[in-house]
Amino acid sequence: MNLMTYLNDHLTHETLGIELARRAGAEHEGTQLGSFLRLLGWELEADRDTLVELMDELGVGRHLTAVRASIAEAVRDFRLRGSSPLSTLVALESLDHRINEKLDMWNALQAGLGDRLDGFDFDGQIRRAEAQAEVLVQRRLAVASEALAA
Repeated sequence: MNLMTYLNDHLTHETLGIELARRAGAEHEGTQLGSFLRLLGWELEADRDTLVELMDELGVGRHLTAVRASIAEAVRDFRLRGSSPLSTLVALESLDHRINEKLDMWNALQAGLGDRLDGFDFDGQIRRAEAQAEVLVQRRLAVASEALAA
């Protein structure tokens, strides 16, 4: 694996997270969970844009065809699950996984590239991912309590 593959894998996961947040947010339109997911989708989109900027700065190309294919497959799979409390729980678990992967990526990039990229705010990206993960855990556990009590 090389840096291009590593970053494109994370770009794919970021894009998938955005699509999952949007789809789950739309399914919960008009609720607190729907508002949270819509906001999370916007944040994830900003995070993806930051990753793309970093890739551009590093001269790393994007494999958009592979990204689109992965996203289409994952969203199709999510649609097949339907809309139930358990499918919402699965979506939130997937988002949680994606955010923790992103946190790991920012930590790894800071350790490996931090001294070569003056001005890139790795600490800010790490704090943002930690905050997203913390709030998402609370939401996920609330949904789990409701979904598994039924």
